This record gives sequence, C-alpha cells and structure tokens, in this order.
Amino acid sequence: MKRQSLFKLVIIFLALFAGLSLADVVEIIQIRYRSAPDALRIVEKLLTKDGSVTMDERTNSLVVKDSEESVGRIQKIMVNFDKAIEQAKIRVRFNENESDSGRLVSA
Repeated sequence: MKRQSLFKLVIIFLALFAGLSLADVVEIIQIRYRSAPDALRIVEKLLTKDGSVTMDERTNSLVVKDSEESVGRIQKIMVNFDKAIEQAKIRVRFNENESDSGRLVSA
C-alpha cells in the first residue's frame, strides 16, 4: 500500500514540474484483466487535445493526465473494459461398469 502511495506522489510531483495546469488531473489506472497496451489504444482516443497518457507495463497501469471531466469519463470506460473474462463451467461424470470379461470399463 505504501509503495502505491509513493508511486502516486512521484507521478504527481513529476507532472507538476512538467507543466501541469491547475485544471488538469493525474490519475493512475490499474489494469487487472486486460493488457495495458490494449487499454492504452482506447484511452489515447478518449483524451482531449491537451491530455496525455503513459503506460507502465511493469505494473500494467496507465497514468492519465487530462481535465477532470475527461479523466472521470476515461475511468468509467476502463471499469467496463477491464473485466474478467467469464469462464465456461464443465461438469464431468464418470461411470464405471464391469464388462462381460470382468474388466472395468469407464465412460
């Protein structure tokens, strides 16, 4: 938990020195079930002209800098995009029967 908080502080500090305006927001979006490069392609299309996004493949996260409204919209879209894929449930039943020869036969 401390490491993530420190990471956020470093990102905010760097953003301030990179010319972040007061109207801009920096948000770290952790991607859990999809790949960060896939999410990056979507987020790039959603940014305003002044917004930016960088990807950290090591933590599978995106750092988004944009207006508060834009970042909020991107977060909502990422919640819907980054969902676990449903798994198929398979039920298997084994029956063992003896054949006429006395050997076990299973199906």
